[in-house]
Amino acid sequence: MKTKNSLFLIAVSLLASNYLSAQITLTQSSYASNLIGTDTLAYTKVITSFPTLTSMTNASWDMTSVSDTSFYGLVRRVPTSTYEFADSNYYLFGPFLYQGNEQYSVTSSGLQDFGIVIPRTAYSLTSYTGGVHDSLIINKQNSLNSNPANVIGFPATYNGSWSSNYERNFDCSLTVAAFSYNNAPTVVKLYVKENDTVKGWGQMRDKNLASVVSPYFDVLQVQTTINAIDSFFINGSPAPTAVLNAFGFTQGMITVDYYQSYFRAGAVTPLAQVSYKNASFSAPTSATTMISDFTAGIANIATSQSSNVYPNPAGSQITITVSGNSQSNHVAVYDISGRMMGTYLMRNDMLNISTQSFNAGMYFYKIYDNGGAQLSTGRFSVVK
Repeated sequence: MKTKNSLFLIAVSLLASNYLSAQITLTQSSYASNLIGTDTLAYTKVITSFPTLTSMTNASWDMTSVSDTSFYGLVRRVPTSTYEFADSNYYLFGPFLYQGNEQYSVTSSGLQDFGIVIPRTAYSLTSYTGGVHDSLIINKQNSLNSNPANVIGFPATYNGSWSSNYERNFDCSLTVAAFSYNNAPTVVKLYVKENDTVKGWGQMRDKNLASVVSPYFDVLQVQTTINAIDSFFINGSPAPTAVLNAFGFTQGMITVDYYQSYFRAGAVTPLAQVSYKNASFSAPTSATTMISDFTAGIANIATSQSSNVYPNPAGSQITITVSGNSQSNHVAVYDISGRMMGTYLMRNDMLNISTQSFNAGMYFYKIYDNGGAQLSTGRFSVVK
């Protein structure tokens, strides 16, 4: 055994350079009473290299090497009437994009998801069915879970687990002349079973857009498996196979998703969340990482100007405006895979962009000043 003095010096050196990790337990008291705000996330499609995220205890997971096809978006937590907050997000129903506010509360049982409040959205189906007046209308609705889903079950600690089982309806109106449907009530019944287990604990670090590396943060590594079954009904009866095939659906369609999330105290958005294509969590396909957070010590990349995009969803054109700048700016637009759609010059704080060549889906934009500093980011969707 080494002498006491040398042992003390070694211990001090290790603590100073490697950040002291501790196993954490997440409970309701781990979160602030007001969680309204905005998180900036980087999305990465895993193509080549990706850090090893082995499940273990007292681990050090480093996300600073992630660089494949990254693009950036915002998660906005907004006030809601019944629950603690709502995330304003976009969702896909087959090829059709719609917006919704997913309702959450931090309760004594956990961080709970209660379902989605959805505004009305209409789509032409002419390109799918050939009918000039054929349409799909996603009705305004509260698509709430029959039981709240625990995103994090309290108390959450190593080897802990929780599960959620719930049903949810998604209501539409369908007009297809070939099937004699005229605003036919259409219901998708979603049956979900989710299993979560805390498989590891340790520390994780990240970096922001300026490549500033954060300190390490104590996190729990949670593995999630979600099994979902979709059943489709039109006019109260099971939807015909021919109709489902037109949109790429099948009756009783089963999807299984695998996620690995890294949760820490005080933040409802994971520091990182990775999607996998297999139950062994060994083949990552994509990841999101939080890249701005004042309280967590990650250098904030909040934009210096506010911007707006309309109409949203868009058809053949969008208009992007930025406030309080009054100079020429450069705008870059990306699709959901991170592919750049084009760069544009904005003058007098306004830019019109034709989206006629864009496919239906979600897009992101970044606005830079003449010096290359990022002023603002945003997102929009295109419908066809």
